[in-house]
Amino acid sequence: MIQLLPTDQRLALNAAIQSAYPTIPDFTLFLAGLGHKSTDEFAQGGLPQIINAVVGTYEKGGRAVFV
Repeated sequence: MIQLLPTDQRLALNAAIQSAYPTIPDFTLFLAGLGHKSTDEFAQGGLPQIINAVVGTYEKGGRAVFV
């Protein structure tokens, strides 16, 4: 896993996202605004796992831009 954020900042980001979008349908609406159709393209399972996978995907993309 590529990780650009320090662990404590990543955990804080995940917690902030989960408090802003407390259910999977809420988070799915947020992702739709970013151009994604569903959470399934990132992960399946509980909301914390999905959020972690989304953050990881964007970190991977961010690293590709920097490299």
